[in-house]
Amino acid sequence: LCSPWFASSPMEKLRVMFCLVLMFVLLAEGTSMTISPSQGHLSIGDSVSEMRITWATVNTTTPSYVPEVLFGLVSGNLTSKGSATTTQNKCFTLGPFIHHGLMTGLPPSTRVFYVYGSADFGFSEERSFMSSPPLGDRTATRLAFWGDLGVVYSQDTVARLTNLALNGDLDLMLHIGDIGYADDRARDGHEDEYQDI
Repeated sequence: LCSPWFASSPMEKLRVMFCLVLMFVLLAEGTSMTISPSQGHLSIGDSVSEMRITWATVNTTTPSYVPEVLFGLVSGNLTSKGSATTTQNKCFTLGPFIHHGLMTGLPPSTRVFYVYGSADFGFSEERSFMSSPPLGDRTATRLAFWGDLGVVYSQDTVARLTNLALNGDLDLMLHIGDIGYADDRARDGHEDEYQDI
């Protein structure tokens, strides 16, 4: 593919240099390739001691991508590993591979730190949530719920929900349906915009 350095013309020397740079870039890409997880969403598991995480990866996800969720009770010390599976999405989104992880054995009313992704291809940034209160707990729950939000006229609602969450003014956020109209908006570039909110 690449001619030796003793190429006879300046144009051939330029081609050789380009070829070597291209090879270097390809080798560097091969050693640092990541398939970034995106669209991470939590949902309550089947019991109060469980939490599910669902995320997406792009359509270049390889068969060697092994989804994982790591979690723990101390930031930076994620010593527990949850089970995870992969399904292929049939919708018009940029991330057709959907991964589902399950964190189990969570103590009640405790901050849990977690990451999701793949050891071979990269993890999300560390995030945290408060686990469910124990059964029978009568403490008031601060709840926000919404549906049919869309992405075009929802900036004020998204900003308000974000501020409430960041200020610790919510215990639970519940989305009740119609997440962003992926099927009929794919051509407009909105297919994943809502999922990343």
